[in-house]
Amino acid sequence: MGIDIPGKTSRDLIRIINGVGSGYAVSTPAELDCIAHIARETGVVLDPVYTGKAALAMVRDLEAVHDEPMRVLFIYRTHQRNAWHV
Repeated sequence: MGIDIPGKTSRDLIRIINGVGSGYAVSTPAELDCIAHIARETGVVLDPVYTGKAALAMVRDLEAVHDEPMRVLFIYRTHQRNAWHV
C-alpha cells in the first residue's frame, strides 16, 4: 500500500518545517497579509493564531526552495464548531 514513484522516497515527498511566529495570538503584518491573500484567492479564512503562521511559513519555504509551480497539500483543520454553517 502507498504511492510508488520511481526514484522517490517518502522523505522526498513530505517536508516538515518550523513555522514559529512572533508568539501566541501575536500576528505580524506579513501573516495577516498572507491570511487575507489566501482568503481572497480560495475563500478559506485561516485563523491568525496558528494556521495563518503555518501558511506564511509554507509560502516562504516554497518561494525559497522551488523556482516553478508545484502541487502542495496544506492540511487545515478548524476547531470552530459549525465553522462551515454560515
